[in-house]
Amino acid sequence: MNFVADKSRLKYLLFSKVNNSHNRINTEKEMGEREIARKRRIWFPGATFHIMERGIRRQAIYEEEGDYQIFKAILEKCLEKYGCRLQAYCMMTNHFHLLLETSDVDVSKFMKQLANCYAIYFNKKHGYKGHLFEGRYKSCLVETDEYFLQTSRYKKIEQSVSIVGARRCSREARHAAIECAKEYATRDVTVISGMAKGVDSYAHTACIKSGGYTIAILANGLDICYPKEHDTLMEKIIETGVVLSEYPPGVQPSQYRFPRRNRLICAWSDEVVVIGAGHGSGALITAEYAKKYGRRVYIK
Repeated sequence: MNFVADKSRLKYLLFSKVNNSHNRINTEKEMGEREIARKRRIWFPGATFHIMERGIRRQAIYEEEGDYQIFKAILEKCLEKYGCRLQAYCMMTNHFHLLLETSDVDVSKFMKQLANCYAIYFNKKHGYKGHLFEGRYKSCLVETDEYFLQTSRYKKIEQSVSIVGARRCSREARHAAIECAKEYATRDVTVISGMAKGVDSYAHTACIKSGGYTIAILANGLDICYPKEHDTLMEKIIETGVVLSEYPPGVQPSQYRFPRRNRLICAWSDEVVVIGAGHGSGALITAEYAKKYGRRVYIK
């Protein structure tokens, strides 16, 4: 006997026939399969989506550095194949986020290709079987500039370096700061500094010009630009990276706050590069914090 639910809701319940029996059907096998049609996703050519897909049971989908690289390679091939444009992405241990602008191909085809190809690689590489991802991927249509900006700034910092040094630096120190920041930026390593005069500002600027991601950690409230002449630099850092402070708005910079700020610069970094620092300078204080925290220190 077949019972069909409201077709407008696209739900169907299938029941097995019972031959002259009054026994209640109480198992899923006897009841047959229950199929509930999924809600159709919204899509149109040129639409931009914030997409998230998670590992099944929240398990890791990347187990080593090579997994991240293979995923990015597969992602690039899918982008080329389907003509989509990737605005931003973030890979966490057990899930990933994409800010994806589609072309004339339904985003579901793109995601099916991406997930299937990576799952085949991952299972073969690590000797697993079965599903890698948890159910359907989640997608939200990006309809406002605010949502787009919020999502595009979501970034996982996989590697970071702090570049600090003298405020009144030599020509050699300036050149070293610029070249060092360029090198790290091209390797997709986040450059962290304190937005001070000299080495700090050269490192931030070189990173931005090289298309890198930079973080400025301040010794004052975020509503205050110090030094004042770095207001343009601060705006550029906010546009392409982030500015951080442990102090609330209105707090002015002071002598004892700079060493405290330096400990945060170290805490956020995997390694520290000190350039052209003189005896007793704040940059050398940063190096001492780095040693205390077990960070690698390079002095130039």
